[in-house]
Parts: sequence; C-alpha cells; structure tokens
Amino acid sequence: MVGAWRLKNSVETHELSKNLFLFGFSTKRDLESVLRNGPWSFDRNLLVLNRVSGEEQPSYLHMHFGVFWVRIYDLPLMLRLKAMAKKLGGILGEYEDMDQKEAHKNGRFLRIKVKIDLKQPLKRGTMVCFKEKNLRVHYKYERLPTFCFICGRLGHQMKDCEAVEDLSEEGFEELDEQ
Repeated sequence: MVGAWRLKNSVETHELSKNLFLFGFSTKRDLESVLRNGPWSFDRNLLVLNRVSGEEQPSYLHMHFGVFWVRIYDLPLMLRLKAMAKKLGGILGEYEDMDQKEAHKNGRFLRIKVKIDLKQPLKRGTMVCFKEKNLRVHYKYERLPTFCFICGRLGHQMKDCEAVEDLSEEGFEELDEQ
C-alpha cells in the first residue's frame, strides 16, 4: 500500500491484529493526501482507513465505513446543485463533498463524495420528484473493490453470495459482472 500511495516520506506499519494495521505517517500532509485520494484497495479488497488518537481499543474501532466518489446519472441539469448533492448524499450515507468541476456538474453526471456504511447493500439509484414527475436517477460508485451484483454488498462476488442458495454453479454463466 505504501508504494501505491506514492509518498515522499516514510510510513511506519504495525500489525495490531488480523486484518488490522496501524500506519504512522511522517507528515500530516502525507496523511491528508492518503485520506483525500482514496478509496484504496489491495488485491480487490477495500482498505478502510480511520484516524485514531491512540486512546482507542483496537477491537472497538468502527471499521465498517468507507468513503467513495459516486456518480449520479440522469439528474436534470437544474438539479445539479449542492443542496441536491447533500440530499442524495444523505440517501446514500453521509454527504462529504461535491465535485465542483463544471465538466461533472454540466456533463453526463453529478459527482459526490459520500461516507457509506459497508454493512449495508449499495444503492443502485433512487427516485427524484421534479416538476410533478418521478425521475429515476442511477448511481455508479468509483473504484469499487470486490462487489456482489446480487445482494449489493462489498467483500464477495456473485459466485460466493449467500443470498442466492438456489442457483447452481451453471446458473452463474447467465449473469454478467460488468
């Protein structure tokens, strides 16, 4: 991971327990860069990063929230405002930011940064009421790690999904993970 972050300064790494590591950054700038430029994944598995003060018990850290950039498609141009971005971000999880680039606000999609509860299935879209019409908007998550298109959860693929017990191994040939 340290190589992927492309930092100029060193990073100390300590394993606290299975799948729980402590990264000690040399500078606050490096820490901010890593947090800002995520999400990060290793071997198609999400790397969840949280700031710690050192007073927490490792077993009580809440490591089930991830921050993602989400593209919102089919939203009318008139609704691509910060107020709407916050509203849609609240539906997805916890709104953090909106991409201010005109190319994204007036282009094919609106792009927002959202903190998402990884225990919940990802939402594919929602209905927006605009001028007495119900419009369906669609979400696309950037840089998703291993993801199941059946149950909508991170951490496994369709072939390993417990939500689908009745499909035989051959049944997965009909499903496409694109």
